[in-house]
Amino acid sequence: MALSNRNREKGLKISGAIVGDGAALAYGIGQVGPDPRKTRQQIVIGAVVFTVFLVAVVKAAVVPGFLIWFLIFSFIVRPVGVVVTNRNVVILERSLVTGRPKRIRSTLPPGALSEMSRAEKSGYFQFPAAELWLRPKEYEILAAAQGAAV
Repeated sequence: MALSNRNREKGLKISGAIVGDGAALAYGIGQVGPDPRKTRQQIVIGAVVFTVFLVAVVKAAVVPGFLIWFLIFSFIVRPVGVVVTNRNVVILERSLVTGRPKRIRSTLPPGALSEMSRAEKSGYFQFPAAELWLRPKEYEILAAAQGAAV
């Protein structure tokens, strides 16, 4: 789920008001929780097993809707906003409905993005201490802003 420049600017403005005293330099989106790709696979496998089970028991194909699986995924892997300020990196909770940043979830030390490692085979960048996962494009944007702040 890519973030448009317009939405990135909106998120930066809203998160700047939430973060307050530190100047917000860049805004991106990420996820907090277990590996998002593995979680997606497990949910798809669970949906298939559940559907097969219902076919065996009810003798009819009953497939729960996409919204149910999306909500399950969203409760396991939470969407977050990541803000680079001139002093640190702030992780903000995001609304599931609007995607807007709501409140501060945690604060990472300065240089935290440079400590992130690329997860094997998943394409995500991971910061294990905060269970933060960033897609490569988001990581590049935030890392460039953090490099400019130093």
